[in-house]
Amino acid sequence: MSFRIALTTLGCKVNQADSDRLAEAFSAAGCLLVDAAEPADAYVVNTCTVTLVADRKARKLVRGVARANPQAVVAVTGCYAEGVGRAVLEAMPEVDLVRGNREREVLPQAVLLELRRRQALGLMRLVASGPEPTAPRIRAMLKVQDGCSHVCGFCIVPAVRGGLRSRRPGEVLDEVRRKVDEGVREFVLCGIRLGTYGWDWPERRGSRFRPLSELLLALAGIPGVARLRLSSILPLDVGPDLFALMADLPQVCEHLHLPLQAGDDQTLRRMGRGYRVGRFAALAAEARRWMPGLALATDVLVGYPGETAAQFANTLAFCRDMAFADMHIFSYSPRPGTPAAALPDDVGPAEKQARSQALHALRDELRQRYRQPLVGQTVEVLVEECGPAWVEGLTRTYIRCRAQGRAALGTTTTVRVESLAGETVPAALVSSAA
Repeated sequence: MSFRIALTTLGCKVNQADSDRLAEAFSAAGCLLVDAAEPADAYVVNTCTVTLVADRKARKLVRGVARANPQAVVAVTGCYAEGVGRAVLEAMPEVDLVRGNREREVLPQAVLLELRRRQALGLMRLVASGPEPTAPRIRAMLKVQDGCSHVCGFCIVPAVRGGLRSRRPGEVLDEVRRKVDEGVREFVLCGIRLGTYGWDWPERRGSRFRPLSELLLALAGIPGVARLRLSSILPLDVGPDLFALMADLPQVCEHLHLPLQAGDDQTLRRMGRGYRVGRFAALAAEARRWMPGLALATDVLVGYPGETAAQFANTLAFCRDMAFADMHIFSYSPRPGTPAAALPDDVGPAEKQARSQALHALRDELRQRYRQPLVGQTVEVLVEECGPAWVEGLTRTYIRCRAQGRAALGTTTTVRVESLAGETVPAALVSSAA
């Protein structure tokens, strides 16, 4: 009888890619991967630690899993398990195993050893398992890089992810070919600092060294790759040459995530971001020039130490001017060991909440403004899910649509957007292509 393993992922796309690798390792060992809401013999939680809220969310999830499944093995990995949270997690009675990012590769073996130990001692009864066919996955996270060497004042990620490390192109291409054979059609390139892909290689030299662009070109040449996306990429690391390539490759989607963090130069300087609003605005204009209709998304951090009301007003105005298609908004919380942790956290909780609410209201307004022209228009959707009489998937600009009709998983179909109701917008099926 196979062990049933449930994986839950918190945080960024890199974490999702790491969880995918764990899932592959468990599957290769003969385990059955199940949804976290289902009964399982072991639950693995891949955590995030970017904010205090993320830490609390991880602990709450772990406690809930253990309470609902008292016989199961509970294992925790990820950034919270690598950083200051490790001691907290190890002290929690609900947690059986803790393995940080640097030990993640051995986590499946550790979980299986613990399961077999309990089984041999009669301490657990396996959850009944049988064949559970699952639909093929159409979109996959493709982790090509890990780590970061840039020190932003607020960011704990370099401490829990380490320095720059890039996967060699041959390894990446082999993974993509294998996943294409498994049915994957869209790949999201991700990394902790994606734009530095290849910077850690000894052969790096000269202005003509563009490994990320070369990787995109190679990936676009693999038969069966229908779409490519770039995940979050630092404004310091991109320029017109990458935008031009994105525009030239039909597989690359018109979707770009440039994390702003603040729309005020003084705040950006205190954060140590390495760019100013003028640089960001020029990049956004250049990207839109190459890719008309681009969905430009961003991250914004509110309440950074020393952020005045006037500086926040600058951020609000700049975000409005940028007309982002989407915004991810976070409230600052001190992270131990970061430069900002030594600064007074002088923006109170109520003020942080008010600023966050103002940005969320702007986000909703800008999101609606970006999407409104799509109503009545035909757009391409890659089918990721389907039912007896409906299909669902993402547009090239990262809008989820559901259309009545039938089409095969992994095919591209044309739909007409009918309205903007809900997170998944309703559409009508127009045509389908292989």
